[in-house]
Amino acid sequence: MLNVLLVEDSTLFRKTFKDALHRRFPSVLIEEAANAEEALEEVTRWLPDVLFADVRLPGKSGLELTKIIKKRYPEMIVVILTHHDLPEYREAADKAGADGFISKGSLDLSEVAAFLVSTFSHREKGSTDDATKT
Repeated sequence: MLNVLLVEDSTLFRKTFKDALHRRFPSVLIEEAANAEEALEEVTRWLPDVLFADVRLPGKSGLELTKIIKKRYPEMIVVILTHHDLPEYREAADKAGADGFISKGSLDLSEVAAFLVSTFSHREKGSTDDATKT
């Protein structure tokens, strides 16, 4: 089962994105956080597979959160979400260690789904390969 943490200060966007993910992936466990501090608590509590984080959050930004998460949990997939699809945001997300970048304005759930399926099919293949090596 896939575990997802959605870190977004907009309650409306969180609910809409969560509902859309649930429709596409009914068995996915999705938890929510409204800021980076809540996200860090959630990550410590149950270690999600994927974290979607808005760039702009109250307190620490999504980019700062990404740096912390990738330092502590380098295997966690972190995807940055933003309304501002600017090259400098993409570069900053990349420098922070994000695995993906999604513009909310052009959010296409089929692309999100393809990203998740691709990411986890590679992981499962890697786990199978690792298991056969021992």
